[in-house]
Amino acid sequence: MRFKCGKFIPCLMLLSSILLHGEIKVEGITIEEKTNGTLISIHLNNHLPDDQISGWFKETGWFYVTLHGVTVDTNRAWPLIRTGAVTGFEVHQVAESAQLNFHLKQQVEDFEIISDSEGKVSLTLRLPLTESATAIEKAGKRPAGQEVTVGPPEELTWRAAVPYSLMFLGAGLAAKGSLRSEKQETTAGVLMIIAGWLLYSQAEKD
Repeated sequence: MRFKCGKFIPCLMLLSSILLHGEIKVEGITIEEKTNGTLISIHLNNHLPDDQISGWFKETGWFYVTLHGVTVDTNRAWPLIRTGAVTGFEVHQVAESAQLNFHLKQQVEDFEIISDSEGKVSLTLRLPLTESATAIEKAGKRPAGQEVTVGPPEELTWRAAVPYSLMFLGAGLAAKGSLRSEKQETTAGVLMIIAGWLLYSQAEKD
């Protein structure tokens, strides 16, 4: 599935019908710098459907990825190859979802998310055409990436992702409540969606 930056609407998460299945875990993360952008690969122990993956950008330069029904070890040191595009990385467990945050120093034109049957989620972040041309010229001169270990996450960045997580999780809870005819779950899901939307609206004003 493919999204255009700036046209991604958080309301799309409200249309997601999410049913939990067997536990899926994040086992590894790799980042590669390409001439036309950056490729982020998230390795899971099982296949994750496309409709349980969402991604979005913030003007602060952070790219957020939510994997619903997935667990991630937040106490683990996640060594990865830091490229010229990715300058920071955070992991969070928000209820049943794994939240992965990548800080990018370059503007990204659009992105594409593909989940294959082997449990690999590929995130392709594409640069604007002008920056791609510059990247191609510098590709041969760029030094190899340096492996780093992710430090503790910053609270401010985690808070920036909360509105989206609330809406995403609320949509799942409301969908389950509706299917099971359980009014309490449906109401709780709707309230989470409203709370997430209000937080998102406030963040946009700030």
